[in-house]
Amino acid sequence: MEQYIAMRKLFAALVLSLLVVLSLGCLNKAEESAPLAPAASTVLRFNNQPSINQNEYAAFTCQLNVSRGSGLDGKEIHWSIDNVHKDSTRTLWGYAILNLSMADTQQLTVGKHILKASFDGDSDYSPSNATAVFQVKPAATPTPTPSASPSPSAEPEHRSINLNAPSAAHSGRIDVSGTHSGLKGNENIYVFVKPQNNDTWKLQSPPLVYVNGTFSASIDFDKPAGGGMRYDVLALITGSRFDAGTTLTKLPSSAAESRTAITVT
Repeated sequence: MEQYIAMRKLFAALVLSLLVVLSLGCLNKAEESAPLAPAASTVLRFNNQPSINQNEYAAFTCQLNVSRGSGLDGKEIHWSIDNVHKDSTRTLWGYAILNLSMADTQQLTVGKHILKASFDGDSDYSPSNATAVFQVKPAATPTPTPSASPSPSAEPEHRSINLNAPSAAHSGRIDVSGTHSGLKGNENIYVFVKPQNNDTWKLQSPPLVYVNGTFSASIDFDKPAGGGMRYDVLALITGSRFDAGTTLTKLPSSAAESRTAITVT
């Protein structure tokens, strides 16, 4: 009788083990067959100008948005002209910009050219691209001065930059804007920030510079400890080149600059 009971217990244990193995196999199969969430679709479009001039500074702007949604930040955009890669830039609030120097536009032949911007996509967002046709016009030919008349002295080129910013703000990221004139193809606009009790300037993310004489930028402020803090903010035009996050105790030489102060709470 005892042998019979032992045999029944052994049989029950084997059946239970088989059921556990079968259930684990079903769970693994269900996990393997579970579909991955699809990547969100994106839309890439140009805010471009229909024509540019040879031997003059030019810029093209594109915008990367989630379909029927907001702009994507920090996504890499690849630029090409006539299927030749030109540059790769990252989006800021959905916008990316391709700057062409005077040397770049001088190399483009007069006539139509094809501009393409593309986003390769990632695990969260699908790829997208945009294509546009733009016209290159010949550089303007200066009118010759009659030899009988004395050549007038050339007036100094007017250079200016003006920064518009609030006098007070909360910690975090704030948006500022401004105007510029006389910007050359080999020059850049930068925005530097430092606490008023400090000698170290920190370079913010490169601003978006537009050919209509305006620019926009974002400034990141840390939350001050123990109350408000006063910051010096400087926008300048310079021929020097820097990466975002660069710190300096001596500012580069500039063609024009604009300063303001912001109290951060």
